[in-house]
Amino acid sequence: MEKKKKTLIIIASVLIVTIVIVGIIFLLKNKLGVIGGNKKGRTIEENGYVEKTADNTRLNISERLNQEKEFDGFKVSNIKLEQKDKETILTADVTNVTGKDTTSQTFFIVTFLDNNNDKIGEIPASISAVKNGEKTKIFSSVEGNVEDYTASFNFKMEIDKNRANQYNETEKDKKQETKTETNKKK
Repeated sequence: MEKKKKTLIIIASVLIVTIVIVGIIFLLKNKLGVIGGNKKGRTIEENGYVEKTADNTRLNISERLNQEKEFDGFKVSNIKLEQKDKETILTADVTNVTGKDTTSQTFFIVTFLDNNNDKIGEIPASISAVKNGEKTKIFSSVEGNVEDYTASFNFKMEIDKNRANQYNETEKDKKQETKTETNKKK
C-alpha cells in the first residue's frame, strides 16, 4: 500500500509539473507572440524592437519609438516604422500645435536612435501646409542598402531649415517666372 502511495504521488507530481510548464509556455507565447517559433508567422528579433512577419516585413514595436512626441511645435502620433524589400517607411499623424497655420510645406530631418541615444541614421520627411490644431500625415521612405532603421529604439525630428530655404527659393523663382511671362504677354 505504501509503495502505491509513493507511485501515485510521483505520478501526480510529474503531471502537475508538466501542466505548469505547458501553462507557462502557453502564457509566454500569447504575451510575446513567439518563443523560438512563431505565431501567425511573426517572430520578435533579438533586440526586442523588431517583429518580423511571414512575408519578411520588419515592423518596429519599440514602445519608446511609438510614444506620442512633440518636436518644434508638431505633435507626432500613430507612428509606424517598417522595412520591406529594402525600403524603410515611416508614417505618422502630425498635428500642428505651433499656434499658427503653416503656409507651405514643412521639411524635417528624422533621426533614428538606438537604446543608448546614439544616431543610427536619418531620413528626410515633409508635411503639407496645415492649420494650427489640425492633423496631417507624414510619409517618408528611403530605399536601398541603408542601415536598418527598423531596429531603432527611438527617434527625433527637427525642422530642416536648409530644405525649407531651398523650397522657398524655388517657389520664389516660379512666381518670378510667372510674373515675367505675364508681363511679356501684355
